Amino acid sequence: MAVAALVVGICSIVFDFIFVWLGLILGIVAIILGVMARKQNPTDGKATAGLVCGIIGVALAIVCWVACAACASAIIGAAGSLS
Repeated sequence: MAVAALVVGICSIVFDFIFVWLGLILGIVAIILGVMARKQNPTDGKATAGLVCGIIGVALAIVCWVACAACASAIIGAAGSLS
């Protein structure tokens, strides 16, 4: 389960820059898997790494979403001032 959390967490970070929603979902799954793996073996470094990658993936997804919303808002505002 720790390896799955690590793989899904890494995929979450990668997909944050391609498909934000997929990165967010994978990040949440990585966090869940990482917590479950840490409960089974608290000293497993792969479980901790998967948990951290999942948290980073969720944070990046939120940052990318906010940046996309700000950019879209700026474009709409600029288009509105042209007419």
